[in-house]
Amino acid sequence: MELKPDKIINGRYRIVRLLDEGVTGSVFLAYDSILYHEVTIKIDECLDRQKADQFQHDALLLARLRHANLPKVIDYFNDGDRYCLVMEYAPGDNLRVVLDQESRLGLASVLSWANQLGSALSYLHKQKPPVVHGDINLSNIILTSKNHVLLTNFGIFRTQGNSQIETSQTASGLPDSGNDILYNPQADQYALAAVIYTLLTNQTFPDPSTHLINKTGGPTLFANKPDIPKYIQATLEKALSPNLQDRYTSVDDFILHLNHGRSEMTAGDFAMLNKKTAEKNGGTFSWLWQVFIPGGLLVALLIAGLLIARLSQNHNPNATNDQLTTPGMLNPEADNQAVVSPPPSNQSLLETSTGSLSSGLPVVMPSLEAAGFLGNGKMVAFISDRGDGHTRQIWTMKIKINDNAITAGDFLQRTFDDSPKQDPAWSPDGNWLLYSAHGSAGAGLDLWKLDINHSSSSPVRLTDMQGDDFQPSWSPDGQEIAFTHLDNPDAANRVYLMAQDGSQPHALSTVNNENYPVWLPESNWLLIVVNAANHRFFHFYDLEYLNKIQSPTPYPTPAPFDTKEVIGRFGDVSDPAVSKDGHFLAYTRTEGLTRRIYRADFSDRGAGAFLLTEGIFKESDPTWSPEADWICFTSERDNNQEIYIMTSTGQLSTNLSRSPGIDRQPAWQP
Repeated sequence: MELKPDKIINGRYRIVRLLDEGVTGSVFLAYDSILYHEVTIKIDECLDRQKADQFQHDALLLARLRHANLPKVIDYFNDGDRYCLVMEYAPGDNLRVVLDQESRLGLASVLSWANQLGSALSYLHKQKPPVVHGDINLSNIILTSKNHVLLTNFGIFRTQGNSQIETSQTASGLPDSGNDILYNPQADQYALAAVIYTLLTNQTFPDPSTHLINKTGGPTLFANKPDIPKYIQATLEKALSPNLQDRYTSVDDFILHLNHGRSEMTAGDFAMLNKKTAEKNGGTFSWLWQVFIPGGLLVALLIAGLLIARLSQNHNPNATNDQLTTPGMLNPEADNQAVVSPPPSNQSLLETSTGSLSSGLPVVMPSLEAAGFLGNGKMVAFISDRGDGHTRQIWTMKIKINDNAITAGDFLQRTFDDSPKQDPAWSPDGNWLLYSAHGSAGAGLDLWKLDINHSSSSPVRLTDMQGDDFQPSWSPDGQEIAFTHLDNPDAANRVYLMAQDGSQPHALSTVNNENYPVWLPESNWLLIVVNAANHRFFHFYDLEYLNKIQSPTPYPTPAPFDTKEVIGRFGDVSDPAVSKDGHFLAYTRTEGLTRRIYRADFSDRGAGAFLLTEGIFKESDPTWSPEADWICFTSERDNNQEIYIMTSTGQLSTNLSRSPGIDRQPAWQP
């Protein structure tokens, strides 16, 4: 297809260059003269009427998709005989190029990409009807910045059960045999497993046509590959079975086994985790293993301390107008570490502190404080029913290092009345706990505060309005409390402000459905989540500006946190948590039924984020330690809600609460 550079199509898109060309069409890089950014345009020519109708149907379906690891559809149109699908442009190299450059990739990076791709496929397969990608291969997976991958090229996808689409290839990359068995979600599972196999071995999956179509067996796939952990071998061989009934029932199940199998990894497996990366960097880490193993935990931690520069000591001297004026914000380029999924909780610190190396970067291992306490010995408040097995009360605990493992102790129940509690939050001096609970049976939720230093003190009610008050956040100067108010189940959430003693409550929100208020360190910025257009995204209020003008304000709605996109680039967000120094933002991103914890540099204003927790679990409620080296969060990876801890870059993930009941919503004492 010949489209020369600078040609304008649809009166809007200026062709820049050809990116790829195949049997079914061509993909061009173009410039959008309306939105002022680069896009990709996939163009098919000379479609018959049936295929043209199918193109429109498919474009509308794709336009509904929203997932962090899938490109967004921006537009579609026909230009004469050309049928064009416009999608966001993802700068970066495809994994074929990456593999050719690297020769062989570390297991940690490959598993990180596998988790991201598995999440995207799970999302596609859960659409109604299910969407099968149909062309998963190295060339269609783009590695963008910060270890993030995008699954591209939906040119031959089909919805399951749709027999009208004719394609030139199948999920295995084979000529279409006309067998619809190749076009179901298990075909995507097979193709993803083949991609993982190739990335780990730098070998094309052996004789796929015989293996898939003729359903014949073959030699062990991992013969003469002892450096790949056994559980990885077993998981991939099952997903690559020639018989569909022998594969995993879903991509979710496949990815679950890739993650759960880590509990079987040995110290030798972790040593292999980034062996090739260490060799590529001149053996920087190969000698560390010779010291770590015989030298014990103390030597390991001392060496790690020499290697690691604390992230919180990096400052941005060149803040731009796009950045909030919070002091000490990081340079956006200062924290570009790729984050991998956490090691299993039952590994010792000796193993996990070495096994989490990613992309040649050292593990960000925080220092251990005096007496073995983490977080400067401060308490973590949380919600639990461990007292009587059914009433959710406020509890506190402290976190320590004991016998080479992270543990929790000093558990204390802080509230005792019959009302279930939620949303614990600390005063800035750490002397008071805020929380939400019913004032009486059948009444709405009110806000309460509790003096944490006097066990005999009674909770003090702060609000008594009609409806529910929840998600409290105490300003850093101690003067105000922000919270979410809901008049009734059919109303919109509103963010409110009041004095710290509960007086003068007033609505800050006037238009949007808003919740999750969180203060920034200077007490003049309030980060919130706006719910609109079926998405949840960050905005903020400039309270210093609002205080200078009289109500009603001419600035009734908050400003977008992300200055580049209206609904932001972080996905559907909730549970924001800002580190005490204002450098970092942790939050929950929801993707279908999965919730994961991400971390971002606050000064980036939405430009990029690190995935901290991977897999298909539900994880939420991040809270920073006072020194911003650790994050506690709620996880359901053990089939019930537990409090976990990890480093600020996702390593050493450990179950702290270990209770058969409910443990959730941690809040670290400042």
